[in-house]
Amino acid sequence: MSELTGRARAYIIAVWIAAAGILIGYAFLQRIADFGVLLMLCALGALAQIFRVRGATESSSYELNWVIYGFALVTYGGLTTIIIAIVGYIAEFLWRREPWYIYAFNCGAYVLTVVAADLARMFITGGLPANEWRHIAGVIAAIGVFTLLNHLLVGIVLWLARGEKLRVSGVFNRLTIFLDLALIGLGAAGA
Repeated sequence: MSELTGRARAYIIAVWIAAAGILIGYAFLQRIADFGVLLMLCALGALAQIFRVRGATESSSYELNWVIYGFALVTYGGLTTIIIAIVGYIAEFLWRREPWYIYAFNCGAYVLTVVAADLARMFITGGLPANEWRHIAGVIAAIGVFTLLNHLLVGIVLWLARGEKLRVSGVFNRLTIFLDLALIGLGAAGA
């Protein structure tokens, strides 16, 4: 992490601290899927994470695991989705052996992203049954919050760490945004 600028290191550490604090409190409010389902979703998420598709730029990729995240978020809630994401990043780290802080940042970013998306969904649905229009609106809001917040967090770290402005990094490229919306939406629709 020493090759990063001070601002990049500070941002990464701030994401870790925020994610850890939020996750500790959030874990008490959520339940997780039963162990067999969780194990299966973690395995699928890890495989999708390892065998990702390269994106429009050198530093971007299309995350097929977003289909699994969308399914898990709608079906089991945020804590299960966070566990799946963290297991996927651990598997990818063991597979690729790239710098550890990249995976640690991504885990922290996903904690923040998933919690924000889940809270948006819960705020809109208000615990209503699945056949109500609010449930659909809540899922759509969660998909939007998940995608946009994730892209923003990644875009900021690329700007601070590599000097890549959002336009250069391709993080907010229309195709990238729409593809990620479609992937997580596919998983949510499957739920």
